[in-house]
Amino acid sequence: GDIIMWKIHEFFRTEKEKMKSLTPRQRIVYLWDYYKLTIGAFVLAAALLIYTLGYQSGRGKVDMYAVLINAGEGDSTPFIRALEEKNLSSTVSVDVSLSYKNAVELVEEDISTIEVLYALFSMGDMDLFAANPAVFERYAAQDGFENLELLLPQELQRDHTDALIRYTTETSQEKVGGILLKNGSPLHRAGYYDEPVAVGIAARCEHLDEALAMIEYLLENTGE
Repeated sequence: GDIIMWKIHEFFRTEKEKMKSLTPRQRIVYLWDYYKLTIGAFVLAAALLIYTLGYQSGRGKVDMYAVLINAGEGDSTPFIRALEEKNLSSTVSVDVSLSYKNAVELVEEDISTIEVLYALFSMGDMDLFAANPAVFERYAAQDGFENLELLLPQELQRDHTDALIRYTTETSQEKVGGILLKNGSPLHRAGYYDEPVAVGIAARCEHLDEALAMIEYLLENTGE
């Protein structure tokens, strides 16, 4: 403990001596050159926090927050109907503002979306997540979803086994992380998608019952 404290003291003493010998402009350059990674990480964390808080205040009090990636403007009626059928509150926020164009390579156009999703997944501030299968797969690989095998009724799983997205986590755990919907699902009929879409419940979400009600509704009403 004493050695660590001595090293910390010596570090700050040395830095103080360096600063005394530099002009104001040189100090700025020195700080940037040696601490830009730390400064950058702090700025990014602060920006993500501000962005997420803005998301929260912007959508107000909701009983389910759904993020639909690469989606068109659709009709939120299916979300409301799904919750009403389970006698749950139907205050829903459906966010279709985020696009993720390239799920294979990191491209500049997707960076802001990746940053927002990182914050939402990390803070448990998203309930339902939908995206084209390639994007969904990236977050499934990071174990970003609840295990539907433990949540969905067994009969519903048997009836829709082909729609279940199964994968193995890095800890060798078998999971059903989401469902794959093709044309004919409520999301397609409502105008959000015209291609196959994967849907899952974000891990650590705040409104698990509501998100699960939506997953069940999507399975039960696909193909009608």
